[in-house]
Amino acid sequence: MKTLFSLFTLFFLPFAICWGEVIPTPLIADSMVLQQKSKVRLWGTARSQTRVTARCSWLQREIVCQSDAGGRWEMQVETPAGSFDSHQIVFSDGEEKTIKGVMIGEVWLASGQSNMEMPLCGWEKYPVAHSSEAISQSGSFRSRLRLVTVPVKSSYVEQTQAEGLSWHSCTPSTAANFSAVGYYFAIRLVEHFKCPVGVIACAAGGTHVEAWMPRELLSTYPKMNLSQDFLEMIIPSARPMVMYNGMIHPLVGYTIRGFLWYQGESDVATYDRYAQRLTDLIQSWRGLWKNNKLPFLFVELAPYRNVGLARNRGPRLREAQWKVTDALPFCWMVSTHDLVPPAEAEVIHPSNKQAVGERLAALALGKVYAVKNEKCLYTRWKSMKVSGKRAILSFDNLAGGFLPNDTIRGFEVCGSDNIYHPAQARLEGNTIVVTSDKVSKPKNVCYGFQDYLPGNLKNRQGLPLVPFRTNPD
Repeated sequence: MKTLFSLFTLFFLPFAICWGEVIPTPLIADSMVLQQKSKVRLWGTARSQTRVTARCSWLQREIVCQSDAGGRWEMQVETPAGSFDSHQIVFSDGEEKTIKGVMIGEVWLASGQSNMEMPLCGWEKYPVAHSSEAISQSGSFRSRLRLVTVPVKSSYVEQTQAEGLSWHSCTPSTAANFSAVGYYFAIRLVEHFKCPVGVIACAAGGTHVEAWMPRELLSTYPKMNLSQDFLEMIIPSARPMVMYNGMIHPLVGYTIRGFLWYQGESDVATYDRYAQRLTDLIQSWRGLWKNNKLPFLFVELAPYRNVGLARNRGPRLREAQWKVTDALPFCWMVSTHDLVPPAEAEVIHPSNKQAVGERLAALALGKVYAVKNEKCLYTRWKSMKVSGKRAILSFDNLAGGFLPNDTIRGFEVCGSDNIYHPAQARLEGNTIVVTSDKVSKPKNVCYGFQDYLPGNLKNRQGLPLVPFRTNPD
């Protein structure tokens, strides 16, 4: 029997080595969108140490690379300006693999936790406002918008492939189950650029920021235990690195225009470390994509009446988020301070996802693409001076000044006793004067600085004044 097996091996092994097919990574598939005017990265597996070629219908030449001993290969391919032309790529290592329906346009990766994951059709008890109308109209973007959702998968080790990925044309059925924020962001870009847009949704509900960070980064944190035995004692959504391993790592290197991020609800109780952790995540992802200028657009934590350990810490998490925008280049955030009505004060998944997606799109157009006259400036507190009983506040990013408002809400003021009282506020030109009958000499002022205390001040772009306190830690 042993001799027979040896004869079989000697005779058939040379032929087995010749069999095979070049296999692109699952994200490189039919109907995908490639980033326009770039050198996009394509990669996959093939036979060991063999010549791999790619014939792209928009190029007049063949792209060639060599697979390594493990059969892994990668190449860079130049792409033209975006259009609605349908292309194909034929890969070959002796056996051919054809990718059809390829489009060239703008590509964004949308990640985070449940408010990014939440589909256009909503969830039971958590509807998305006006979703029925949006879903019924989504078919009009069929030839212009491509969507892919990364299946939720946690892993203790880095995965090289995310199985079950499929690019879909936008239809009522595919849009209904796609990230609502990602969808509204995308259609705004489609309407502006008149070229295809592809969005990769990669989000998982309840996850902490550490879940999306690689082991190498997390291991630099004191007291961070990454052993599997320890992690299995933690609730799944709180486990560090597992979502990075299972969902982000397989995507690393797919050429994108930027990141969208909506996360933070799970980190409110530990707000004091969030700014550093999010900063580290952004820098890490940019390093993995080998582009330290990749835009990172994210969403301010929405107003919500937190309970337990997170109570009264929501405003501090928002403050930490804004610190990140101040510290890092090519990093911007949209405010959601005005998007949660009182009826949703205890709803962790607010229904107005359209405004969030559209504000992210306006931010991308104004900051990333430098489109003039985009409404993307959020007015922020700059300084305070005190004159008698009056606290006089000045601001940055005035965007033409504040909209007229005779019933300003959301301000509080304290004196030397550090006890805050509801305050009266009025506009004086581009400044705001804050007073209270209970405070003879103001010491500090805050605006919207509670878990749920929406103010009603907006600038002339119609965007909300960012919540603040004049005595940040």
